[in-house]
Amino acid sequence: MDSEDPQTSRSVDENSDSKSEAAQESHAASPVSHKPSFRCRQTSYQNTDERANSVRFEFLAEGAANAVFRLVPYSSQGGEETFVFEDRRGKIVEKAKLAEKVIRMSKGKPKTLKYKEIMEGFETVVKPLFRKTEPSQKGASGPSTAIKLSINESLEKFIMNHEGVAITPEAIKALLAEMHTHCPENRHIESHHLEQRGILLPDMSSVPGSVITIEIKPKWLLQSPNAPRDAYLCRTCALQASRQSKKTAKGTWICPLALVAGEKAAIEPYIRYRSLCKMMEKPGHHVLHQPSREELEAFNQHLEDEVEAIVQRAVPYLTTGPGHKILQHIRYLQGQLDPTGVLCCPSSSKQEDRLRLAMTLRDCSLFIRIPWADPNAPIEAKLGDLDFKSRGKKHDWSMKEEGLLHGGWYVDLESGMDECWIAQGWKNHAPHYF
Repeated sequence: MDSEDPQTSRSVDENSDSKSEAAQESHAASPVSHKPSFRCRQTSYQNTDERANSVRFEFLAEGAANAVFRLVPYSSQGGEETFVFEDRRGKIVEKAKLAEKVIRMSKGKPKTLKYKEIMEGFETVVKPLFRKTEPSQKGASGPSTAIKLSINESLEKFIMNHEGVAITPEAIKALLAEMHTHCPENRHIESHHLEQRGILLPDMSSVPGSVITIEIKPKWLLQSPNAPRDAYLCRTCALQASRQSKKTAKGTWICPLALVAGEKAAIEPYIRYRSLCKMMEKPGHHVLHQPSREELEAFNQHLEDEVEAIVQRAVPYLTTGPGHKILQHIRYLQGQLDPTGVLCCPSSSKQEDRLRLAMTLRDCSLFIRIPWADPNAPIEAKLGDLDFKSRGKKHDWSMKEEGLLHGGWYVDLESGMDECWIAQGWKNHAPHYF
């Protein structure tokens, strides 16, 4: 029921000889510098250049392991603490360049990797998975996975550039204060819990009135290898069904298998709803007085036109365009890295690393920036949340999979997840059962 993978002939070479692995080790042996490219410190107000390029932190979003902040150019006279970024030569970075970036800070939770491990994994293991492989190359990954891949074109443009930042204690305290203001549940996190390191990433957030960003979590783009043969739901829809059984409201959802297949009938309503929600969030879409019927109708028509402009650009991008291509590539990688599933005990450290990498790709985010106001401006998409998963999560993955199997979620015909790509296949090919 899933569309045929054009790369199905490619497989993991579990029995690669020692000569091949040695060659691969040598290929990936070039050292990766973990030294931060920048340093963030408090502004010295006696320095005119520093004052002119100072920034403040503005909370943007948080995940389970990290918090993300915008770097907002500071223009007020006094008041808030401000900070500057300097490069390795001590030169102050212009605030215009910083306005195009965000800073990500770890929340210091257990089972999350340290800065050095994140940067090493990203540079030596994750990025190579998106590089074009030459005929002479035995593999596209780093020495920890030793996996043979065949990638016909470079897809590195979809990867967010990571730049390390050393953060002084004063800046750490300011970041924490901003996070505590917007996320009171994180007040237990204190500065001594955190590394004085952060990562600069490109700012993929929306621009009110012209650009909208939709974040998609691709999740499991192939069925779990541990799922039963008669599964009615894919792994992600089965997990969603188990979670929704404990809630009264049903959330917005799209089956990842329908997404990666480029199924327009599933993608279009999903993008339309997500766009509407995002557009309603933007400044200006609220009124201070009771609108007349005519005003309300005009507002609704205007909003509808904006959402339709987004849909008309985003849907082709995901069904036949570059967005479809990168999703298919992630599916290919997931299948190559983990053909046996999370319940199989890894027989070697290399196999364990492949599983960790597969789970990294099952939990990444695809940020799609759609310049709807300018139909000629290109859509930009970047993959985020690509930190190499830690070994400590293996038990959690196994427990979750066992819960889905023992709870019967894969085969539950009454789950209400009938839009799952697999469920649709059952209904089309065996309708007399339903």
